[in-house]
Amino acid sequence: MRQLLLLRCFCSVFWLTFATTSSHAQSHAEDAAQPKAATSPVTLRLDAAGPALQVSVTAAEPGSILHVGKLNVALTLTDVRELHAEVVTLKGGRSVGIVRITANHQNAAALLVRRSNGALESLWTGLLQPAGDPGERRADALEVADRDGDGATDIVVGTYDERNQICGQERTLLAPRAIDPKTLTLRSVLLNRSATRTAREEVVATAVSPGADPPPLIRALRPVGASSVEHADPRQAETALTDGDLATAWVEGRGLAGRFEFVSLRWAASGHPIRALAIVPAPAAPHEPTASAGPAKWARPRVLSLLGDKGDRILATLPEDPRPGQRYWIVPKTPLAWSCLTISVDDVFAAAITPNTHAALAEVEAYTDVDFEGGLARLVEELGQEGTLGDDATQLLTHARGDVVAALVSAWPKLGRVGKRRALRLLFGQPEPDLRALELLRSALRDAAQEVNKPALELARKSGAAGLAVLLDVAHDATPQGDEAAMAFARAGGTAAFEGLLGVLLVQGGSERPALRDALWTAYRSTGATASALLARWLSDAAKAPSIAARAALALALSRLPEAQGDALSLLRVGATTAAEFSDQWRLVQAAAALPSEPATDAWLEALARDAKTWMLRAAALAALQARQSASAPSSAERALSDAYPRVRAAAIKVLGTSSTKFELVAQHAREDKWFLVRAAAVDALPTVPAGVQVMTAALKDKTPTVRATAVRALLRAHAVSAWKAIKGMVENAEEYPEVIGAGIGFARGLCVTAAAPSLQAVVVRGLRPEAWSADQELALAALETLSALGGDAARWARDHAQGPLVPKQVQSAAAAAAAKPGTCRPPREL
Repeated sequence: MRQLLLLRCFCSVFWLTFATTSSHAQSHAEDAAQPKAATSPVTLRLDAAGPALQVSVTAAEPGSILHVGKLNVALTLTDVRELHAEVVTLKGGRSVGIVRITANHQNAAALLVRRSNGALESLWTGLLQPAGDPGERRADALEVADRDGDGATDIVVGTYDERNQICGQERTLLAPRAIDPKTLTLRSVLLNRSATRTAREEVVATAVSPGADPPPLIRALRPVGASSVEHADPRQAETALTDGDLATAWVEGRGLAGRFEFVSLRWAASGHPIRALAIVPAPAAPHEPTASAGPAKWARPRVLSLLGDKGDRILATLPEDPRPGQRYWIVPKTPLAWSCLTISVDDVFAAAITPNTHAALAEVEAYTDVDFEGGLARLVEELGQEGTLGDDATQLLTHARGDVVAALVSAWPKLGRVGKRRALRLLFGQPEPDLRALELLRSALRDAAQEVNKPALELARKSGAAGLAVLLDVAHDATPQGDEAAMAFARAGGTAAFEGLLGVLLVQGGSERPALRDALWTAYRSTGATASALLARWLSDAAKAPSIAARAALALALSRLPEAQGDALSLLRVGATTAAEFSDQWRLVQAAAALPSEPATDAWLEALARDAKTWMLRAAALAALQARQSASAPSSAERALSDAYPRVRAAAIKVLGTSSTKFELVAQHAREDKWFLVRAAAVDALPTVPAGVQVMTAALKDKTPTVRATAVRALLRAHAVSAWKAIKGMVENAEEYPEVIGAGIGFARGLCVTAAAPSLQAVVVRGLRPEAWSADQELALAALETLSALGGDAARWARDHAQGPLVPKQVQSAAAAAAAKPGTCRPPREL
């Protein structure tokens, strides 16, 4: 008898059937609750003349016990629900008992035989239900059928592993063993798992390349599992098949020359079918398999089955004496649009086959259209394609052979936004980017398209010193992209950010960039205590000689930062004595408005408020004195009331309105100033005292609508509910300006004037007419909202009238909701 039973089956494949019940285990609480009594027993008669054996199961921690006559077999199952027993007669007449056990969450089986001495023996037990995480589940397998076509039943057991299966098969039997009908022992067998697939073509491998230059440009074959490996680390052995090293190899670990052993690989380039395969059957360096029993022998693969996930099969014949490290090419008639490739060793060159004879493959390479036509340039073009083709190109180029950076540099001007974004992700996926990639990054930072510019900013910020240098370079550009780069550099440049941006400020036009000032503010704050020293060194550098414009811009930038106000004040003092240009003076005045009051700067602002040639500077100086709460602000403002420019007088009014002693001056200008701009400013500045309310009420009759609307808003501020009588007619007047009517509606809403309901209803009716103009429609919607807020009958009226195509759905919904509950506004206390 040979040591190992060989069942050679070329006409059928061994299929396994697995139970489909859930593999989830019950909780400990449920287990504890289950009864420990045995399930209903069944009988088993192994011999026709022998006694009937009672088969039963009893619970026993941590599982259960299978009882067959006097034989006890431990099981890991719990909560057994059903037993089934059968007898199978093998070739030659020997019998095997099969007991199938069904539990709540698992199925199992046991194989039983009777020895010549009458003793019962358990040959095998297995859990048939897959267990584990999806994609990695494992299970035992049991097959009972005629496998070799001799008319007799065979019993085969093995395992199933979702990680190690033939492409296109849901279940692939691994490590198969069959019961020897003579000895009733389990012996290893060979299974031709691909025999049911008809070969679509047969190919003879040749050492002559079909035109591709190895190795392949795309490395997209990924080993996912093998039927067996002769290695302590199976994954390492599988990976050796595609690692590009012709000296490493996958060696099957089952022996018997590895016939019908297989390895499966995923093809990650779905958009590029495989046009040719290169197989290296013999490693470039000597490799001896490590066997546990006896000296190892080699069997060279002779016939390989190439199996795809779509049911295809190609038979490839290899040369008898392959040279170590030599590629042998397999070129199918049509490209293989497979996502999975299984290579099965169907036949070998071996004079003598023993359990310690192993087959090996050193390398498998897949070649696509890019290896024959276009190369890297073609892949780079695909970066700009929408969808998975472009995404796949990005991943493929990450591992592609050749000068990918050069290809990207060449194609960059022609790449669209999507392509450029993917190219950036590809180029800067490594810790140390290529210097040529930095040029593309610089170009991307200057790109007007946000889809390109935004990711480039993020990549530059994360690319270390080289990326920051590119950011600083682009920050010199007086463009929106340059401003974005300046802020990104300020946030990522560390202590060098402030010093670098001070250099940008000196570039022509730097002082005119508000965004650059924001970046300087950010950089100063992040620099911390050393920022003042850096600034002092910058100011004292004779070679740089910062201009007044640069100093004024920096003073404005730092004036908003509390910890930088000392530096800002120093810059302001120097600028105030030397600045002559309007733009410089303007920025210094804005900076002064944010800094504390002190005599020297206040005096300079007083002089500007009095003598500056432009009215904008005079008005701004008054506003700065007020913001600084300067003691000289009222006197400067009173003097400015005689200024010829109304905006200067309006600025003065705002200053005087805060002084209780200047009421008459403000009231006089509210009544008499010839410019409505000044009158409106005066009305708005009036205090909310009875005398002020009286002047506000009188302003309701001003000839200019801006003044009238300002008066209504001032009366609202004063909580002058009684003024509604004077405002009512303005709201109801269809000829009144929308600005005034809108202010009146706001008055009614702000003070919850319930008496305003009829007037508001008139506005609604007027605005919801089909011929109403857009301003009346907008006023109608505002009136509806105010009526809803008033609640009660007013809200119900609004709900009933908030209909029609002119009323937005949200207004209709809000009106309906408001009608169902009390009004939301509450009248304030009248001042």
